[in-house]
Amino acid sequence: MEVSPGAGGYMVADWGPGLEWKTAIEVWEPNRHLRLVETRDHLLSPDPAQEKMEPCRLVQDYYLEGEGGKTILRLVHSGFGSSHGWDVEFEGTKGGWAACFLWLKQALERHRRSSVYNSIVTALCYGVGHKQARDESPPQCRSHLTSRSRVNTIFLESFPS
Repeated sequence: MEVSPGAGGYMVADWGPGLEWKTAIEVWEPNRHLRLVETRDHLLSPDPAQEKMEPCRLVQDYYLEGEGGKTILRLVHSGFGSSHGWDVEFEGTKGGWAACFLWLKQALERHRRSSVYNSIVTALCYGVGHKQARDESPPQCRSHLTSRSRVNTIFLESFPS
């Protein structure tokens, strides 16, 4: 991840080939509000055959609020288009955010004062439905971790035949 902080800056996230993107920092209010914005016309996918879609302005708003001695992080991710491709992106993002918040929770609860290293394995599964890939992990979906880490996550993307 690369960050140029402040309003007018940017963030580059890289989850592997085909899963990298750059967002502009539109709002930068430390300890209160961060807004990341990008305009995109394709799905984020390691599949080289990118489907073009109508361009959309995707917005991620992160809000931090203090309440009762605790910090609340609220995320609003908006701007998805109305085509089927954007429905796929929305569903994938929904699952991705759940994983990201789980990592954050684990890091804060279990490793508050130490460095945490995540290993993320992305598996492409051809000719297999998502449910089968998730539940059965058939051989065409298997990947192996090459490093030790405290948190390991496997993302599966399936392409039915």
